[in-house]
Amino acid sequence: FRSGFCMQKDASSQETHFFKLHGAGNDLLVVDTRDLPKRNKAAFIRKMAHRQLGIGCDQLVEVLSYKPLAIQIWNRDGSQAEMCANGSRTFLFFAARQRWIGQKEKRVPIQVSGGAYEGLLIKPGNYELCLGEPEIGSSDRLEIKQDRIPFTPVKTGNPHAVIWTTGPGAWKVPAFFDFREYGPKIESHRRFPNRTNRSEEHTSELQSRGLISY
Repeated sequence: FRSGFCMQKDASSQETHFFKLHGAGNDLLVVDTRDLPKRNKAAFIRKMAHRQLGIGCDQLVEVLSYKPLAIQIWNRDGSQAEMCANGSRTFLFFAARQRWIGQKEKRVPIQVSGGAYEGLLIKPGNYELCLGEPEIGSSDRLEIKQDRIPFTPVKTGNPHAVIWTTGPGAWKVPAFFDFREYGPKIESHRRFPNRTNRSEEHTSELQSRGLISY
């Protein structure tokens, strides 16, 4: 991980201390809530997250409290995320390095974006996050362009749209389908006011499973 200072040159100019770290390919900024502006916070976070004009990150972790641990996760576009398990477990690793929590503490209570969770120390420096039992909703359909896409809503801290492309009730994928085009449309669909992760699962003839996630 790295630490540094960010200076925004505008009307809301202020010096912000941050840490930058990454886990499984996602890079995060960790910032104490006292170092973020009280007004126009979302706009400030967008500037920090900008790849060319700011520090750059996938998500920003705002530390609300150290004892007990409480964080708010922000997306790079300035919207609040309901959950990011990878970001949360990476933050737990960092919190142990900073001695905000005991380095040998096996179970660590943590509040993420208003939800109560528990981190588990698997081995030194390696944490998992207990998300609890997933909430599986009734199958539904999303109207995207001329398509009515069948999906199953699954919530594991944040909402997912699971779309089966093989098997009973699977969506017959059109020849022109582009995952990169449909992903943002499903993520921001009115069916998910807080946005969603989209997962497409398919099964080959050998019954080996593949998963694409946006």
